[in-house]
Amino acid sequence: MAELILAAVKPSALSQVVINTHSALFSHLNLCVTCNFHLYALKGSEWPEANPETVAMISYAAKEVSWPNNGSIKVIAPKSPSHITIAVPGCVTVTIDWEDNSVQVTKHGESSSQPVGGSERLRDDGGELVVLLSRQENTTHVAVYAESVGGGFDSRLQSIEMPACNISKVVISSPKSKNLKDFQVGVSKEIEQLYV
Repeated sequence: MAELILAAVKPSALSQVVINTHSALFSHLNLCVTCNFHLYALKGSEWPEANPETVAMISYAAKEVSWPNNGSIKVIAPKSPSHITIAVPGCVTVTIDWEDNSVQVTKHGESSSQPVGGSERLRDDGGELVVLLSRQENTTHVAVYAESVGGGFDSRLQSIEMPACNISKVVISSPKSKNLKDFQVGVSKEIEQLYV
């Protein structure tokens, strides 16, 4: 499991990398597609602690803030394991099972998940992945852009009504792999400014 503790983010050389990957996917939705996503590194118990000078996360101090309107979180991986879970604890969880061609979204406090259908089959062994979580008013938009068996990408979109929730971290876990170093998390300025 790897965690990005949002309360611990600090500007660094790494955090100034701007992520706009696949923004065209979200252009038909009223999402924060033009905003800059500052990149942060993940810290996990499966690998040695990184040099604080090269990562944006330097402590485990926790601070919860209300997920702001238009606040967006983007998760990117050049090669996702075949089963991956991305959670914003207390708010929403996205589970992607590549082998079963399944994307599920679960609201905090609910036992059942909502399936997110797609038009193409995902690669069985995992692949390139972009997940965008964006909040507007009382709605959370989930957009998943995942590599398909045909070599292209499948877009899966879901909007769910959800009351206000507090965020403090992004948790990425997989029963299929302990190496999640290649995952990157971007947060929009609406979220980042709450931790400055």
